[in-house]
Amino acid sequence: MVAPEYHLTAILSMWIPNNTQRSVLPVIAFHFVGNLTGETIGFSPELYPFVHVGMVLAVIVVVVGWSPSSLRGWGRPRPVPASDSS
Repeated sequence: MVAPEYHLTAILSMWIPNNTQRSVLPVIAFHFVGNLTGETIGFSPELYPFVHVGMVLAVIVVVVGWSPSSLRGWGRPRPVPASDSS
């Protein structure tokens, strides 16, 4: 079973560069802060539900607060599938 935090982190990790002109530095900082928090607080298994709730709230804020169109970056058109020319 895959923990939901992987999917939620992936959503946030893709939203960040899509809304910072494809900059990777904010993603590195996001990852660093997550690792630093986990190492300094030392999450025990009892804290995992709170971590999941926090990640769900962060994703809801991103999706609802900035709209789903911000997930691919503002002003970027939807990708159009290539048409078969055969």
